[in-house]
Amino acid sequence: MYTAKTVALLGVLAAVGAAVRIAGAGMGGVEAVFVLLILAGRVYGARFGFLLGLLTIAVSSLLWGGFGPWTPFQMFACGWVGAGAGLLPHWAKATPTAPRTQPASTAQAPSQPAHGEPAPGAPAQRWHLPRLNAQSRLTTGTRWRRSLEIVLLAVYGVVSSYLFGLMMNLWFWPFAVGSGTGISYTAGADAGQNLASFALYSLVTSTLTWDTVRAITTVVGISLVGPAVLAALRRARLGPR
Repeated sequence: MYTAKTVALLGVLAAVGAAVRIAGAGMGGVEAVFVLLILAGRVYGARFGFLLGLLTIAVSSLLWGGFGPWTPFQMFACGWVGAGAGLLPHWAKATPTAPRTQPASTAQAPSQPAHGEPAPGAPAQRWHLPRLNAQSRLTTGTRWRRSLEIVLLAVYGVVSSYLFGLMMNLWFWPFAVGSGTGISYTAGADAGQNLASFALYSLVTSTLTWDTVRAITTVVGISLVGPAVLAALRRARLGPR
């Protein structure tokens, strides 16, 4: 059951995603919004990621005026991009380390004063131990898990970028080209022949261009801002999962 905090966070992230998508419109396959969908889906789970993908496309299409027969397919595909990130294995999940403060310790001066020490009866000296920052307390295992999580999300970003392109090609491919070509849909043909034609159509129209640019953009975005965004999203956790 979603709480008011969940709905508010979903609305904020959908607005951010819509702004990012509109800013990158017309840039030849650059889909920086995939970075947000993947990172948010990773932190908040598959259901949240799916809803975020749906709302992001709906809001951006409404503001941008990009509604069309392709919009439901974009919403569905982006929804599964976010949901898939939430379904990734959690053995690579980096758990944040809560900062702990080192309490100051007190030590009584020795009863027999030595050279340079206070005389007996003098106030006790307070010896302040240095406080370690959170970064220095990170264990090797935690750093390894954080790096592994970024690699896992980057690989998923590549896979989801190409799957998104295939899904978007599938809805209009039977009507996009005429009949009688090597990339045409042939009614009555066996599934293997049509699958080969669809694969060739996707390869020459989007896989080598739009989808590859989208995959590169997603990997670069996750590598650059992934650790910081994951940490920020986890500070606003919606509760135990």
